[in-house]
Amino acid sequence: MTVSLRYSSLYALSKHYDPEMVERAFQAALSRTTAKAATLISKDVRGVWAVNARDIRDALQLRRARRDRHRVLLYAGGHIAMEKFKPSSRMIKTSINNHPVNGSYRARRQRVTARVRKDKGRQTLKGAWIAKGRVMRRADLSDNKSDPRYQYGPSIAQMIDNPKLLDRVQDFVREDLPNQFINRMENEIWKAANKK
Repeated sequence: MTVSLRYSSLYALSKHYDPEMVERAFQAALSRTTAKAATLISKDVRGVWAVNARDIRDALQLRRARRDRHRVLLYAGGHIAMEKFKPSSRMIKTSINNHPVNGSYRARRQRVTARVRKDKGRQTLKGAWIAKGRVMRRADLSDNKSDPRYQYGPSIAQMIDNPKLLDRVQDFVREDLPNQFINRMENEIWKAANKK
């Protein structure tokens, strides 16, 4: 999810004021707008998904575009680690059907569940186990020698499936970031003027 915003006036300000001052003001504005955007998204997302507000805030980032330095992009982040969805495990007895002599035998295995969506209860993560607080699973479930992989849930972008919310967030960022920047810039100018 990206939001594009032009801020070409930043370079004009850098010619009249200390570039470091302008950069400090802009970074502070980015941080504040990101936190407010996360709050805006949080209520809608947490009504359905079992994710806390801090994880949403950590996933969101406002960054400058690489190719066009006059644009700011809002990133909703990558997939959230499965351990954020309150996983739990317990040992269960199960039948293994590939014993070379007896054909099948009883064994104990770790059963891992996680609460990803609030409307679906806890979901079983097939073939998963918990090690050092991380949820793991083999790359190939049919091959016990395949590499273990960290497991991830959905991303914030996938959780936001409401087009109206997306539009609201985009409009908010376009409006709030310039206002935040103006406020931070005024604060930096005041501090510089009153510096002893």
